[in-house]
Amino acid sequence: MSVSIALLGGAIAIIVGLAITAAWIYTLVDALTREFDGEHEKLLWVLVLLFAGIIGSIIYYFIILNEAE
Repeated sequence: MSVSIALLGGAIAIIVGLAITAAWIYTLVDALTREFDGEHEKLLWVLVLLFAGIIGSIIYYFIILNEAE
């Protein structure tokens, strides 16, 4: 019984990890292809996404992607 619970936990961790990685890649590609107003705004966002990881993606989502909608 405990082996199946451990396998389920590992499968959930892999799925969550893949979802987080996909969200990070999506925001990075969006930042690289989006036209920003500021001269160095694109560079700033790409650096934030590269160095802050998923936290940077969350910040990018709430500041840039929500604003676009």
